[in-house]
Amino acid sequence: MLVGAFDHVNEVPSDPATTVDSIQPASGAPGSTEFSGHDALNLWWDNDQVTHVTTPKPDLAYLIKRASGGYAKLRFTNYDSGTVTVEVAVLSE
Repeated sequence: MLVGAFDHVNEVPSDPATTVDSIQPASGAPGSTEFSGHDALNLWWDNDQVTHVTTPKPDLAYLIKRASGGYAKLRFTNYDSGTVTVEVAVLSE
């Protein structure tokens, strides 16, 4: 669930909506791979059409449900050579 600016999300919304991601098949074009079918999960980045550099939108926060049943917020902070760096902060146990 996309919940807004990372630094401003300090508690779990009163009725958090959850969504399960679905993986979509590759298009068949050379080099294509499977991808996330969930719109919100495809919003975390910008891709420069000229340089082909992918840049995260670090102000976007996602609410994620933890295995313990609690919640955390997550943001993407870096993308370099196929490696994604994220920041996670626990909101509730």
